Amino acid sequence: MVQLEEPTPVTGLGQGYNTFLASAMPRIVEVTPAPGGAFAESIICKCESEADILNALDVSADLAVKGPWGSFDAKVKFAKKHHFTSKTIVLLVKAMQTTKTTVDTVKFSADPPPQTAKDIYNQGGDSYVSYVSCGAHYLASYTYVATDDESFQQLNAEIDGSFGDISTLSLQSTTNLKNIEDNKKVKTKIHQTAIGWKGDYPGDTDAIVKFALGFGGLKLTDPELIEFHTLPYDSVACCPDVDEMNKRRNLYVNRELPGPHPKPDREYSTYLLSAKTCVDRISKVNDFYGCYGFESLVTRLAKYDYKSRLQADIAELERWRDTVADNPSAPDSDIPKLNLGGAKYFEFPTAEYLLQRGTRVGRAEGKSFADVEEELIPLGVQLRRIMVNGDKNFPISMKIDYDFQSGDDDHVRESKIHGREFAEGGGTPYVTVPHEKWVTSIGAYYFNDPDEACGIRVATTAHPDITHLPPNVEQVVDDQGGGHRDWEISQNTRVVGWAGTAYTDEWGGGGVTSLQPIFVVFEECAWTTFRIIQGRDSRGAQ
Repeated sequence: MVQLEEPTPVTGLGQGYNTFLASAMPRIVEVTPAPGGAFAESIICKCESEADILNALDVSADLAVKGPWGSFDAKVKFAKKHHFTSKTIVLLVKAMQTTKTTVDTVKFSADPPPQTAKDIYNQGGDSYVSYVSCGAHYLASYTYVATDDESFQQLNAEIDGSFGDISTLSLQSTTNLKNIEDNKKVKTKIHQTAIGWKGDYPGDTDAIVKFALGFGGLKLTDPELIEFHTLPYDSVACCPDVDEMNKRRNLYVNRELPGPHPKPDREYSTYLLSAKTCVDRISKVNDFYGCYGFESLVTRLAKYDYKSRLQADIAELERWRDTVADNPSAPDSDIPKLNLGGAKYFEFPTAEYLLQRGTRVGRAEGKSFADVEEELIPLGVQLRRIMVNGDKNFPISMKIDYDFQSGDDDHVRESKIHGREFAEGGGTPYVTVPHEKWVTSIGAYYFNDPDEACGIRVATTAHPDITHLPPNVEQVVDDQGGGHRDWEISQNTRVVGWAGTAYTDEWGGGGVTSLQPIFVVFEECAWTTFRIIQGRDSRGAQ
C-alpha cells in the first residue's frame, strides 16, 4: 500500500510517478538523457470556459482533480480567476520559452530488477518520467463580456474571424485586440501572470503583444518545470508483468485498453474533474443568486436531480480511485458504476447579470473611480456602509465599505475613500446596510454653481426612511442653488457601489465632484451544455 501525506512534485527525468495520487515517487530506473533543445512560442487561444483555459495551459485532469503542485498549481489558480456567463469569451495570450529533455536509454537500477508489479508500484509508482520541459510561461487573458445577445454574437464572429480557436501571435494581433476593446458594447478585463519569470508586467495591449512576442529571448529568473510525460514500466527491459496495473492506469487516464475490460467513453479523471466542476458551479450559482436575494431566478436546479447524481458519481469514482491506488495490479478491481456514465455533456447553470451605472450627477472633473468592477460580482460584492463628510464650505468626501468573498471561505471588507483625507468619528454621518438587506432608494444632491455633487440620499430595507448625507444637505442646496436626482432601482436589480470623479490637492484637501450609482441587473440563470473536460495530457500519450 502506498500512502502519501501530500503529492510530491516532479523534478526530473527518471523519477517514478503515481498517476492515481498525482505524485512523484522514488527513482527505480537509471536513465540517460537524449540531446535536448530550446523552444519558444507565442500563441493566442479562444476560451469559453474554465475547462478551455486548463486545456490551453496543458493541465491534465488527473493533476487538477487531485490537487496540483508547482507550475500546475499556478495554472489552475490562474484559470479560476476567470468567471463566465453565456456572454463571456476569454482570449488567452500564452508565450513560452522552454528547454525540452527526453530519455535516451533506460534500465532498472536494481539487479535483479523488481520481481512483481506490486513491488514496482510500491517502490516507484505505475510509470516513470520520460520527458521534462523546463522554462517559463507568460500569460495574459482578455476577458470580454458582451452587454446583450446580439453584441455577443458579433463579438464571437469577430474573434473567430481574427483568431479562430488558436493562432500564432503577431503584431497584427495588437490591432485585432484593440478593435475589440474599442467596442462600446463589450467590457474588457485583463489578467496577467508569469510562471518561471519575475519582473514588471507590460501595461496596455501594444506592450503586452510586444512583450509576449519577445518573451522567448528574455533571461529567465526562476525557471520551473512546465510540462512532463511519463511511460509505463513495461517499456523497460526485464520488467515483470504489469498488464493489470496498466489497465487500471489506462481506465483513469484513457489509454488503449487490452483484453475484456470495457473502454470508458472518457477517462475517469476527466469525468471526475468535470463532475466536480459542475457540482461546484451549481452550488456557487445558487449561493450567488441567494446572496443578493434572487433565489427565484435559479430555475430548473432540480432538473434530472443533477447535483445529487453527480455527487454520487464523484463519491463512486473517488472510492474506485482510492481502492485502486492501494494495489492497481489486483486482478479483481471493479469498474465504477456511474449514474451519468454515458453522458457526453453535462448541463450546468450560469449566472446571468449585467453591470450598469446611473446617469452622472455633477461635473466629471478629477480622477475617475469605479468601486465595483465586473470581476467582483461573482464574488458576491455588497455595499455595507456609506459615510460622508462635508458642508457648504467644503466639497464632500466619501468612505464606502464593501464586503465580498475572497477564496473559498474568506470574507473580505474593503474600504474606498474618495476626496480628501477621511476622518471617521466626530459625528460623521453614515448609512449601514446589514447582511441580507438592500438599498431600496438612491439619489444624489448637486450644486448648480459650481456643478458638483454635494450629498446623497439613501433608504434601505432595514431603514426605509430616507437618510440624507450630510444631514443638512437639503438646506444647503436650497440656500446655494441646486437640486437632486433619484435613480430608479428596477426589478431584479441591486445597488452594489459607486462610481464618479474626485480630486485631492497638495494641501490635503479635495472632494467628490460627480457621482453615479453602480447597479447589477440579474436575469434568470442560463442552462448550457458543459463539455467534458479533456485537458491535454501533461504526462504524454502512450
